[in-house]
Amino acid sequence: DSSIYAELIPDLRRLGVTRYWIELNSIGCRECRPAYLARLRSWLDGNGHRLDEDTRAKIAVSPLRVFDNYLAKPPEARAALDEAPKIGESLCEACAAHFAAVRADLDATGVRYDLVPTLVRGLDYYTRTTFEFVGPLENQNSTITGGGRYDGLVEEIGGPPTPGIGFGAGIERLLIAMEEEGVQPPAAPGIDVFFAVEDGAQRSEVARIVADLR
Repeated sequence: DSSIYAELIPDLRRLGVTRYWIELNSIGCRECRPAYLARLRSWLDGNGHRLDEDTRAKIAVSPLRVFDNYLAKPPEARAALDEAPKIGESLCEACAAHFAAVRADLDATGVRYDLVPTLVRGLDYYTRTTFEFVGPLENQNSTITGGGRYDGLVEEIGGPPTPGIGFGAGIERLLIAMEEEGVQPPAAPGIDVFFAVEDGAQRSEVARIVADLR
């Protein structure tokens, strides 16, 4: 998993974004998560009244999603969720070993991170590692990019077992982060080569030349 950070960090630096930190968590797998969800549902049954309306609405969708957008929740709801059982307390041996290996690789390469037990990324297909690159803004625009593992996703939609990891990044979030850094986006480069193709032209040959030039 650590290789994806090695890709993202230089990309952010090239954009001039330097003020960020990495938040990290593990949300287990299909083996250990069901038992945790049972514990969480039990806690929510007795404490749901302490949560705000938006958070309570997510219980019916997926109990794990009550932790979504944790920092944007009212202080009273955050205080309640701080007392809720966390998935990190229920990881199976394999998930705990995997998460330890991820942290060891990050430590070895000098990548700083914060362990955030409420970072669940919300979507049901995530497994094990979840992460976010968080910028300096203390609002809904603070997450620059985020993602995690989804080892069972391809299999769930009919494909072969295909472990994977990925992330999503909002262009507007990156632009906001660059603006906070005082970085101006570079001007778009001009077109160096342009093909005007007439009817009957050898389009396949043009496509080959364009591919070669690219």
